[in-house]
Amino acid sequence: QAQAAAQGGDPQGFQQSTAGAGGYAIHPHAQALGISAATAQLQQQQLYALENPDVEQMMAYQQAQATYLAQQAQYAEWIAQQQLMAQQQQQQLMAQQQQQQAEAGLTQTQQQQMTNTTVEHQEVHEEAVDAVPTPPPGGLSRKVSGGKRSVVSSAAFSAQPTVQARGGGYTAHEDGIEEEEGESSSENGYEDEPEGILPNDEVIREDGIAYRRRKSGDDGGGATYPSNVAEMYEMQSAGAYHLASPDSKYEIYACRVDVTQGDRSTEISLFSAARPHMRGFHFSWLGFFCAFLAWFAIAPLLPEIQRSLHLSRDQIWNSSICSVAAGVVFRVLAGPLSDKYGARWIMGIFLVCAGVPCMCTGFVNSGPGLSVLRTIIGIGGATFVPMQYWTSSMFTREVAGTANSLAAGWGNLGGGITQILIGSILLPLFKVIYGETDPSQPANKSWRTVCVVPGLMCCVVAFCLIRYSDDCPKGNYRKRERLGLMPSVSAGKSLLAASLDRNTWLLIVQYACCFGVELTMSNAAVLYFTEAFGLSIERASAIASIFGWMNLFARGLGGFTSDMMNASNGMRGRLIFQSIALACQGGFVVIFGYTRSLGGAVVVMIIFSLFVQASEGAIYAVIPYVRPPVTGSVAGLVGAGGNLGGIVFSIIFRYYQYRPAFII
Repeated sequence: QAQAAAQGGDPQGFQQSTAGAGGYAIHPHAQALGISAATAQLQQQQLYALENPDVEQMMAYQQAQATYLAQQAQYAEWIAQQQLMAQQQQQQLMAQQQQQQAEAGLTQTQQQQMTNTTVEHQEVHEEAVDAVPTPPPGGLSRKVSGGKRSVVSSAAFSAQPTVQARGGGYTAHEDGIEEEEGESSSENGYEDEPEGILPNDEVIREDGIAYRRRKSGDDGGGATYPSNVAEMYEMQSAGAYHLASPDSKYEIYACRVDVTQGDRSTEISLFSAARPHMRGFHFSWLGFFCAFLAWFAIAPLLPEIQRSLHLSRDQIWNSSICSVAAGVVFRVLAGPLSDKYGARWIMGIFLVCAGVPCMCTGFVNSGPGLSVLRTIIGIGGATFVPMQYWTSSMFTREVAGTANSLAAGWGNLGGGITQILIGSILLPLFKVIYGETDPSQPANKSWRTVCVVPGLMCCVVAFCLIRYSDDCPKGNYRKRERLGLMPSVSAGKSLLAASLDRNTWLLIVQYACCFGVELTMSNAAVLYFTEAFGLSIERASAIASIFGWMNLFARGLGGFTSDMMNASNGMRGRLIFQSIALACQGGFVVIFGYTRSLGGAVVVMIIFSLFVQASEGAIYAVIPYVRPPVTGSVAGLVGAGGNLGGIVFSIIFRYYQYRPAFII
């Protein structure tokens, strides 16, 4: 356009076109994205090498360093080529301009003005290329006052010239940029006050921007740092593990993070509730815990319900089968829905769907009504999938096995707590309140009102986790999609991709054989101890709760052992431990069925519960490796396999006596 304007003798058009060309000078920033990825990888490998000074880590660091140096040289060569091409184009343009001006008969003043304009824009182009800092992957961002973050996505570099380089920093124009309202609990977007990023340095805040200030200097004061976004990565390479990526809702995390894995945490700080990592972790297991309370609140009440409604053994087992069946369908749906909308909302909705009908238990008057009610409450069992997806999105793959198994184990603990809370504490308390203490008479009012407690807990926790937590370390899915910081996910395609992987189906079968056993024991334990050993409901509930109490550590121990086996033997180590745990579980189930003394049955139940929970933890330690982009769908399908196993085993117990059923 500039050449055409010069040839046509149009000074105004020439100035407009050259101004556009000068503004377009920052477009080559896109070439620097490859350098940024190599820089982040190099710095992360350096951190790992410092923490784990072994041969493997040092080799990985050296390889990352070689890649970085190669790309840096490539980028420097590209810059030199751009400058040479610009000089050649400038010389050609000036020669053509002089020739065209002479032919067009322009005045001396017009010729000098157009020549000066060309020189000025060439200098702007060269300065912009030289001053470009390396943009980090995922785009650029700067906090502004008022708790907002202005975000410039990577796509902006290939669009119109909306960003200009100024002294190594960035300023944003109107096009291509949106502002996200901060949702952090503090005024400037911080959750906790950091104690310091680097040795001899302190963190300060100015206009909502996090800086490192040196405590002493030659001038007696400190120099603010970082001055631009690229220096954040320099701080991480120097030991500042807690800095967020530029496209994150947060600036600094309470946990150490890996920027190459989406700011996932590399550590599990159990005694912290800081957003987003540990807040999400604690809400994930607490939500599943409350869902388990509602899901199996009726199980310790079944003997009372059976006497009150005059139900048969088959009707009782039909209701138990229905309580597990609903989870199969909703666990399959929960996976792709979590991929698309995030685990936070899906878990909250499922908790409400389980809590409200749980509070309506008192309206049941028949066997079919009991089956329908337990089917609806069974939706709460699908919260297992968003719980596992949530923890997988908060922690790196290296520690996800431990995080997943701890959250799942503490959530499954609700099955053991239910036996004690409902069967041994609340039911006797309500019997005293209603005056139904005669063991020869059914406690009709007590069992009809006691389930209000777990149902109300589900609704309260659902509100809190939706209001006070995040979908992922960088913020919430809805806002990130609106800002163009993450791609929109198709739930159908996500589910299809997960179902086409044969490893998913292998894990489905294996999980059916361990979690299916746990579900069956949660439904059958009280009935078994009351019928086989003649115990009261209160005593049987207390003993049956031991099986669920093992979740306090056993499932976490399984995930932790799997992580340790992975560190020493890779994925093969995980699979070896998983196979051993499943085999030991099967052997002790058979022994439990043949044990005729109460003390022996309790001891064997504790041992086989240990291997059941460890197997579950080991299986879900493998989930993040199957199909990382669709982890939610994989977790949903495998979780549905666990419910399917519970249905199969419940049907076996419906038609067989306890001993042959345990053997099968």
